[in-house]
Amino acid sequence: MVEPDPAPPQGLPSGGPPINRIAGALAASLVVALLGALIGGGDTNASTTGRAWRAPVGNGWPTQQLASNGVASIDLYWTGAGVLHLQLKNLVRNTAYRMTLFKGPYMAPGTTWSSRGGGCQSSSDGAVVRLPALRTTTKGTIDRSIALSVSDMDAINALPRKIAIAVGFGRLARCGGFQLQQPSGRAGPTAAPTPSAAPSPLESPACSAWPSEIVDILAVLTTPDGLCLVRYPSAAEAPAFMRGVAGIYFPSPPTVAYVAGATGTEIAVLAHEVCHAHQDRVARDAGQADFEEGWYRTIAGMDYLRSTGWRRVGDRWIERPEAISGSSDPLEDNAVICALWFDPSFGPHYLRRWTPIRFAWAQRWLPLPSFITPWQGTGTGP
Repeated sequence: MVEPDPAPPQGLPSGGPPINRIAGALAASLVVALLGALIGGGDTNASTTGRAWRAPVGNGWPTQQLASNGVASIDLYWTGAGVLHLQLKNLVRNTAYRMTLFKGPYMAPGTTWSSRGGGCQSSSDGAVVRLPALRTTTKGTIDRSIALSVSDMDAINALPRKIAIAVGFGRLARCGGFQLQQPSGRAGPTAAPTPSAAPSPLESPACSAWPSEIVDILAVLTTPDGLCLVRYPSAAEAPAFMRGVAGIYFPSPPTVAYVAGATGTEIAVLAHEVCHAHQDRVARDAGQADFEEGWYRTIAGMDYLRSTGWRRVGDRWIERPEAISGSSDPLEDNAVICALWFDPSFGPHYLRRWTPIRFAWAQRWLPLPSFITPWQGTGTGP
């Protein structure tokens, strides 16, 4: 999961919870990128990481079938940049088509749509990357590649299962949802299930020491074996894929990558990512290979959805806000609550006052923080 570079934490207002601070520090931001530069269809002299997306385009004329207008694919390079490959057909001849990558919560990965009834436009929840228009050949085809900048790929990586493409606009529009591809390598038959989501570009990371505050969390919260911290002292020393973000959790191998940022935010960011690692462990223990979706099928995940009121409409999550809201989906919402549960500045006291529904869930499914002394029959409990 991707965390944006957070602002320094502010004090707790007396009138309610610091909603803006939590959202700013722990919610991923949608980047609207600049126009990508056109490149030729040949070799780009860059090495791909193996992280790729593929989208069928159109389901209308002339075949009325999936990908009737061709396919689009995206590759991520080790530099942090990427490339969009277009192999399109059955379009109007000698006509300019707009190209837009958009947030497509109403379009499931691997599905397609044509513009009758406003299909593409109604599927969009906002542009992520706007690209130059391309003109079709006299045969109605487009076979080109478009360079994607590091900021473009940051925006795509922030929404790996909600990225779609629109080719054209209005009645000409054809669109499709990108499917994040499985890694090419396969584990042996005796290997433990490995999540396929967001494979780490750090194949053999050099692990850093966890801060003592996070060690206290790891002492009581289960995470995948061998959870590694890769800490970059500054953005200048971090790889390109970490630009503009403070922390990311990669499930394979289990790694939290962190870029040192504003003073006083490191523990909050790391706690949030460790909570994602806990979700991964819960999913693995339940036999789910992809924690980003598999966690919702665990007993704890299903209980969180039921108790908080999160529900999925198409490919979009709809929440029933409590005192803390603003997360893009229940996975992020749950990681926020988990991090607050283990934060001595907030902890169970804070959640019980401001988010009683989520507090009740945490009581059922999270261990007590190390700074909480269990109630022994005297005084007050947590």
